[in-house]
Amino acid sequence: MSFKSISVTPYQIRLLAVLALITFVNFADRQAVPPLVPLIRDEFALTSTQISHLQVSLQAVLALASIPFGFFADRFQGSRIIAGGVIFWSFATIFTSHVPRSLCCF
Repeated sequence: MSFKSISVTPYQIRLLAVLALITFVNFADRQAVPPLVPLIRDEFALTSTQISHLQVSLQAVLALASIPFGFFADRFQGSRIIAGGVIFWSFATIFTSHVPRSLCCF
């Protein structure tokens, strides 16, 4: 069996690095909540049911958002869809620090 050598351009390497970084941050963000559950529970005086609603809400939003983003990425230029998703997620993450405490508790 013979293999053909495939040349990789510097652009492709940078693109792979950016996509790997985006994926790493995405999964790190998803996994940030479970270790913080005791702190979140104490800070906001939440019950276990309310904490579970928080975790389910996060996963549901991520799952539901992947459907239209996948559709648009297939139909339009993927790099613009990825950039838009990263920008949207970044602003959403930034603005969560500005949510009044009264809105945090269910």
